[in-house]
Amino acid sequence: MGLLVFHCPASGARIITGVHTDAGSLAQVRSLSVKVYCPHCNTTHLIMAGHGEVEPMVPTQSPPVLGHVPGNAGSLARVR
Repeated sequence: MGLLVFHCPASGARIITGVHTDAGSLAQVRSLSVKVYCPHCNTTHLIMAGHGEVEPMVPTQSPPVLGHVPGNAGSLARVR
């Protein structure tokens, strides 16, 4: 799973869509035209889905781990 990214046809700058997908799903819709808002041009581009790329997502921080807190029977707390 990763983020769907396009490149601006005018500037070549990356357009991060915020859409989570995988390469297999993208391949199934590659012939569709999609409207993508470009913050670089402040306009919407019509781009073929197949021109997009799936960039792997890099976690920014690990999720908290829940565990037992001694002395608090049945309670859960963050473990650091």
